[in-house]
Amino acid sequence: MILMRKIRYFLILAIFIIGLVGFIQYESGKDIIEERPKTLLINANGNLEMTNGSYSDITKLSIRNGYNGNLIEITNEDEISDLIKHLSRFSYTENSSLEGRRGWSHSIKFYDESQLISTFVISNHYHIKVDGAHYTPDEPGIENYVPDRYPELVY
Repeated sequence: MILMRKIRYFLILAIFIIGLVGFIQYESGKDIIEERPKTLLINANGNLEMTNGSYSDITKLSIRNGYNGNLIEITNEDEISDLIKHLSRFSYTENSSLEGRRGWSHSIKFYDESQLISTFVISNHYHIKVDGAHYTPDEPGIENYVPDRYPELVY
């Protein structure tokens, strides 16, 4: 009788420990599987790319004019898509010699529903910065799109 009671307690304790260890492993691995931050980056081919998500995850843009501080926020899907298409048509070459430069014409922040994804800063026709890394576009024209498309930022 005492032996049966000890075996029962031992089995209950073993099941509890196995369950606890399984739960801890599940919870610790959940963050790795579930949430990796989305980000925009320039890939090895020089193209703008979204990691751990897609461009459709972008639900808001904020564009700030670096000359006068004007700010607009865009939540229209078509407007967001048009701007991403424009930025994506360029190829970019990393250019560390541009580090330390100050001033910029436009800063574009990309958001999903809950957080900032990336910041894309246009300084001029040969200098952009994506999340702190400096690049040169393969052709001019990147600097004109924002003021042409959104004149309310300029005035």
